[in-house]
Amino acid sequence: TDRESETGFTSRGLFVVDAAEGISEMEESLSNLLTTGSLNPEAAQAVQDAIDQLIGNNGGSANNGATDQIDLGNFNAALVKIREAIQLLEDAEAAETSLDLTGEKRVLALAGAAVADQAVANADDIASTPKDFQNIDSAKALISAGRALIQANGANDLRGSIDLFQEALT
Repeated sequence: TDRESETGFTSRGLFVVDAAEGISEMEESLSNLLTTGSLNPEAAQAVQDAIDQLIGNNGGSANNGATDQIDLGNFNAALVKIREAIQLLEDAEAAETSLDLTGEKRVLALAGAAVADQAVANADDIASTPKDFQNIDSAKALISAGRALIQANGANDLRGSIDLFQEALT
């Protein structure tokens, strides 16, 4: 800081990950939470069910999780899985009142935004008519509204943001 003008700068590291990487990181975080053994059985089951929504049943070998759907280009199906995982994490918090999974839920909602962004980018690549471009603009507006919900409401309406992302893909 320059003491005479009271100006200065600071820097921070920023890691950018794609939707699948963000989901995988949340799966790891949630799996670590389960290994502590500190959750009551109802909360632990909800967290495990959320993990299954994210990476698929049987530890991911069933290929039916959100990350699998992203890999297949089934973006709406991925959003359904992400929304369900957020709901299950809310259920875990309700079952274990000392549990706060706000950060994990927000990352999942942001992963949902990235999924929607990818779907719209794919549509934009093949758009050719004025109607196509109008639909893409509408989708982008819905995604922006969903991101605004994430920013404005913290963890209060993350499922609502996913709903907007899903609407953007219809």
